[in-house]
Amino acid sequence: MHNRIRLDTLSEVESFLAITKGIDSDIELYNNKNGYRVSGKSYLGVLLASQEWGDNIYVHSNEDIYDKIKKFIIETSPNDGVAIHE
Repeated sequence: MHNRIRLDTLSEVESFLAITKGIDSDIELYNNKNGYRVSGKSYLGVLLASQEWGDNIYVHSNEDIYDKIKKFIIETSPNDGVAIHE
């Protein structure tokens, strides 16, 4: 599963982490412009992504977590190369 997300506030970061820490599978945040990747369960990693990557944060998980994180998902354009939900 790949989705583009946005985390604008510390409260959103904490809420996202509360969700991801309860998921058994690995969750990775990545920035497709520079190739950076961080754990979606790491406070420092998610905080870094939220502050430095802006609206270029993508989440990857082998498990379908769409329903759990849908409040953070933002629409993608066809040029992004990433489907809203796959």
